[in-house]
Amino acid sequence: GGGGGMVPAQAGAVERAAALRELCVQALGLQLFDLMYSVVRSRLGQSEDQYFRQELLVRLGPHRMQYVTLVDQLVYYEDQAGLAPSSNMR
Repeated sequence: GGGGGMVPAQAGAVERAAALRELCVQALGLQLFDLMYSVVRSRLGQSEDQYFRQELLVRLGPHRMQYVTLVDQLVYYEDQAGLAPSSNMR
């Protein structure tokens, strides 16, 4: 990890989280996004193992693996902004 400084304004993190969410939902569909989001959330703070990536690869397909990084960023920005984890809307 590592990286630069914190985002000074929470508003910036809120906007980024919203933009990332919209992008991912449009690309993946809500059902797949929810699946990926919950998996990434549940793995938060744990090291990525080979099994984890393999399972995602099987579920998502290789062309969607790039979105794992985006969902990871989404979770990060939500935490930065102090947003509650997303819940499924029914």
